[in-house]
Amino acid sequence: MELANAILKEGHYSRAAASCLAWRIMNSYPSLLREEAIRMAKGEEPTEKIGGFDVGEVRAMAQIGAFEALELLAVMAEDQTAGDQLLMRLCRHDGRER
Repeated sequence: MELANAILKEGHYSRAAASCLAWRIMNSYPSLLREEAIRMAKGEEPTEKIGGFDVGEVRAMAQIGAFEALELLAVMAEDQTAGDQLLMRLCRHDGRER
C-alpha cells in the first residue's frame, strides 16, 4: 500500500491505476526494478541503470513521471529494442528531438 500511495502522490495516476501498477511492480517486475521502486517510494533517489538508462535520465528525456519512467525501464528489461523504440517515440512526441 505504501508503494501505491507513493505512485498516487506523483499525480499521474488514479487510485485504481496506482494500485494496479504497485501490484505489477511487486509481482512481475525484475527484482532490480522492484527494489528501485521501493527506494523511490521511500523518497530515495533512483540509481539503477537498465539498458544504459536510469529513471532520472528517462524522465528527463521523455518528460514523464518517475514511475512512468520505471515502467518504461521494465519494458527495456523485457525487450531492449521495444523499450528503446518507445523511449525514442516519447522523446519526439511533438516532432522535435529533445
